[in-house]
Amino acid sequence: SKDLSPGDVRVICLAGCDVCVGKTTEGKLFAIGDKAPPTGISFSAGAEVAGTKIIEPQYGNAFDVYSGLPEGEWCPSPPVIGKAIGTI
Repeated sequence: SKDLSPGDVRVICLAGCDVCVGKTTEGKLFAIGDKAPPTGISFSAGAEVAGTKIIEPQYGNAFDVYSGLPEGEWCPSPPVIGKAIGTI
């Protein structure tokens, strides 16, 4: 955890599973499965940490870093296309 600054994320392979390990903006360590719905993009492809949420880079979906549950609007970006993808 010394190698991570607040807001940083890294992906490691643990027992054959990709796990995203990071720190919240407050500096607390978290681990979450690395494949973000709806398309399975890796959080390492540009996810942003905001407080205790991780926001996937493709459609802007936010997930709680401790529970893994989605929070807020589903597929908020890009406008129109994100909402269309979110309904599929």
